[in-house]
Amino acid sequence: MLDSKLLRTELDETAAKLARRGFKLDVDTIRKLEEQRKSIQVEVENLQSTRNSISKQIGQKMA
Repeated sequence: MLDSKLLRTELDETAAKLARRGFKLDVDTIRKLEEQRKSIQVEVENLQSTRNSISKQIGQKMA
């Protein structure tokens, strides 16, 4: 099993090592998926921030 952190930090090196063992790693697809993951993570963090802000406003209005 490959470590996802290793794939993020050393993708080309990992692909080369796997190629020597006879495995083909689709580097382009992995890069695209990583960009999507980052984009989704930013969106999630923005939504959490909005939720926290709204929760704080509700708490202030209830007090």
